Amino acid sequence: MKKKSQFRSGPGATRFGHLQRLQNVSLTRSLELASAFRQAKALHQAGRLAEAEKIYGQILKVQPNHVDSLHLLGVIYYQRGNYAAAVRQSDLSLKVNSKNAYALYNRGLALQGLKRLDKALASYDKALALKPDMRMPSITVERAEGPEAI
Repeated sequence: MKKKSQFRSGPGATRFGHLQRLQNVSLTRSLELASAFRQAKALHQAGRLAEAEKIYGQILKVQPNHVDSLHLLGVIYYQRGNYAAAVRQSDLSLKVNSKNAYALYNRGLALQGLKRLDKALASYDKALALKPDMRMPSITVERAEGPEAI
């Protein structure tokens, strides 16, 4: 009796060949996204915010839940003084990864910029719970008797 090979040629083989091509496309796309993210991050660190923002946006069109692009896009909004957009963007990032201490920290900064100090403190507390050695900004609260640092 002739033993059948597990590797076939013919009609069924194209189905498996298609899977291999899909895996190759997926791997190529992942490598391209990683390269694009590194480029965006380098531009961001160099202060070239518009260029970084554009690439983060392109990454998010391909992979809408790319947590680092979601987060760093929020950082760009914060750096531009658009605190409300920064909070919204941080929230999107935190929906994907609620344990990102840096996203929580940056969300706190944006909330502090909006003078929503209670929410900022809550965000900082969550960040500290995840990363106890993280340095936190001081928050100054205006009281009737004068400013008091928290």
